[in-house]
Amino acid sequence: MNSKYFAQTWSVFILLLLSAVFTCANAATLQATVNKRELVTNEVFQLRIVADERASADDLDLSILENDFFMGRPNFGTSVNIINSQRTSRSEWNVSLAPQRIGRVTIPAFELNGAKSEPIQIVVTKDEQEPEASNFVEISNQLEKDILYPQESTQLLSRVIIKTDPRRLQNPEISQPKLQGMTIAAIGDAKQYQSVLDGVEVTVVEQRYKLTADSAGEFNLLGAGFDGTVIYGDSLRGSTRLIATQIEPEELKITVKEPPADYQGVWLPTQSLDIEQKFFNENGDEVIDQNPIQLNVGQSLTRQIILDIHGLDPERFPKLSLDLPSGVRTYDEKPVFQPLSNGITRMIIKQVLIAQAEGEITIVLPSIDWWDSLNNISDKTDTINTTLNIKQGDQTLYSFNTNLIGSSVANDQVSGVSVYWKYATLLLTTILIVSFMIIYRLYNKDHSSRTINQTDQRSNNDQTIVDIIKAGDIGLINYHVNKWLDDSVSLSKSYRASIIDELSLMNTNQCSHNGSTWDNTKLIKLIMSIKHKNLDKNSNNNLPIL
Repeated sequence: MNSKYFAQTWSVFILLLLSAVFTCANAATLQATVNKRELVTNEVFQLRIVADERASADDLDLSILENDFFMGRPNFGTSVNIINSQRTSRSEWNVSLAPQRIGRVTIPAFELNGAKSEPIQIVVTKDEQEPEASNFVEISNQLEKDILYPQESTQLLSRVIIKTDPRRLQNPEISQPKLQGMTIAAIGDAKQYQSVLDGVEVTVVEQRYKLTADSAGEFNLLGAGFDGTVIYGDSLRGSTRLIATQIEPEELKITVKEPPADYQGVWLPTQSLDIEQKFFNENGDEVIDQNPIQLNVGQSLTRQIILDIHGLDPERFPKLSLDLPSGVRTYDEKPVFQPLSNGITRMIIKQVLIAQAEGEITIVLPSIDWWDSLNNISDKTDTINTTLNIKQGDQTLYSFNTNLIGSSVANDQVSGVSVYWKYATLLLTTILIVSFMIIYRLYNKDHSSRTINQTDQRSNNDQTIVDIIKAGDIGLINYHVNKWLDDSVSLSKSYRASIIDELSLMNTNQCSHNGSTWDNTKLIKLIMSIKHKNLDKNSNNNLPIL
């Protein structure tokens, strides 16, 4: 009885032992290994984690490594092998690591479906020959001017010089300059180009900024900074390191002074101000060394004013007083602003001047008061006077001068009158009386005929204006059309405004020098339509009385 019980007990024990052995043989394993245990700071090594079962990349939490290591992007792979009908699975993680601190650093254990790896301890020592961050990246912040006045601007040039292959940079970031209490704005887009520094090819990232002072005071400017990681290969040790490259922003001081209490005029602070005036004739050629400038009535002259101011925004430019005498008609174009490369803003103003009456006319370019912020003194531009000598010329309509008729007869003095002169005077008087009576009768008889003749004469005058417009001479068109408008006193305001608008459009296209041509069709139609209206009006007036 006892022997039977003993045999059953041993049978159960052997079955349990075989079951445990079978379970252990089929349990999953997880193994972690490194290719190097003794490292220097920032040296890169490889961590491999292998599991003998099928898994996914997210089954292991690798974020626990980020506290002590720089970590690259993990690589994951899984495979299935079938040998002699035996199926095996394998999952593998590979990741590049670099220690962040000196001393003994432990890679913690990982766990997957009950399987657990062993922790690994590595030793990190300081590398005395590790290169500095400045060996890879250098930053230059150049401030054009550090003493300003309110409303004045200056420029900041920031350069990031990369002395290594840009492909070796990981997560590079350039911090933008910061300035409290002043306005800062980037000028255009950043430029990237290759250059040579001390015989070494480098990559330069360049950006300009405009700084504008709003009020007086002391201000701190933080220049551009850099933060990133460089992959550095050590040929002597045969290793690769991740070197943290961080360049702190440089701090620059800016002083904004109060405007002088005794300054007179509009506040205009700048370190340089230049103004220039040019004149161009109808052919677009510049008029040089002529004072006075010779013009004929009806001719046009283009006036160009160029104002260059350093460090001033377009909206802060002064408004020039460019009023002209009544002897010329002006057509103003909108000011055009051009930023130049040296921090100067240029304003160009154009005026088209058309001579209207003969005589001498003085055109004044007024002076500009400004504060020289470079020398801290008040300055003023010179007033420029230009004289126009306008003559009647050959481009005018011919007219009779009735003041010359009979002037010599009135100045003659006779002491006596001959009898022949008496009869001649009587005969002349008789002829004049008879002629007057004949003319009067013909006027009453042929009133309608003479009206038509007058209309034809007006029509011929209109046709002359049309021919002048078709010829395309801008000076003649301006003169004759304006004179025609002055003679047409009964012309309606709408027609008069339409014709003046067409003349303005013609002059603008003539002086813009952009290659566009003016279409004279509308102006001709306006004049011809007025002609037809006059014909219809006269026809209605000639109807017989009912």
